[in-house]
Amino acid sequence: MRKIKFYSFALSPFALKVQSYLLFLDVDFETEFVDPMKARSIIPVGTTIPVLTIDGESRNNSSDLGFWLDDLYPEKHLVPEQLKDKIVAVDNWVTRQLINHAFRESVGFDDSMIAKFKKRWRLSKVLDLTSPNGISTIFRILHMLFIEQSFIKGHINSTDKSRPLSELKLELANQFENLLEGGPFLCGSNHPTLADLSAYPQIVKTEVVNGEDYFLPGQCVLDWVKNMEQSVPNLLQCFPEVIKHTK
Repeated sequence: MRKIKFYSFALSPFALKVQSYLLFLDVDFETEFVDPMKARSIIPVGTTIPVLTIDGESRNNSSDLGFWLDDLYPEKHLVPEQLKDKIVAVDNWVTRQLINHAFRESVGFDDSMIAKFKKRWRLSKVLDLTSPNGISTIFRILHMLFIEQSFIKGHINSTDKSRPLSELKLELANQFENLLEGGPFLCGSNHPTLADLSAYPQIVKTEVVNGEDYFLPGQCVLDWVKNMEQSVPNLLQCFPEVIKHTK
């Protein structure tokens, strides 16, 4: 049995991708939620989350980790060879489109000032609840005030800020339906693949954490989420129980 350690921030979209892969594979692994103030001194490789250490070897980058896991567990068909090109394309869409717009939603870029700070305070509370020793109130306030000026700024700037997010989400939902190719899962697959597992936490996070609608609207999204949760019943475990419907 392989020894797997997973370094994560609880709501990092890239870490959520990797945790979904691990849950799909149904392997034992240890999760360490990293103190954001000490991350660089804790993670064993690179400077960013997520990181996996498997039998002493450490790697990062969420997509690369997915393909590494597929190499280690080929019998699980995380990346079926006949769908590999499509899966890579959809995973890129998740990173460049879905995650970028989800960052914009998570920090309340389009919201009123009050709603914006409520969302940001909630994010800081998630960090507090999952960091080993919690985080200080001062850090939470600074996080709330300046999060939009962090690395997230680049993700938000890649979206069309001249248009409302609600309008852009409708376009993303249409793109998502096209990516299903008429199948129950992305890429027209009859079972979940890395593409679905990359997208799943980004779409359900708003409901799980905030008690709001799924990030993307539409019946095809609802049907796909149902298919995912029936096929991989443990998927919601990618969100720690302590942060669900955080106030």
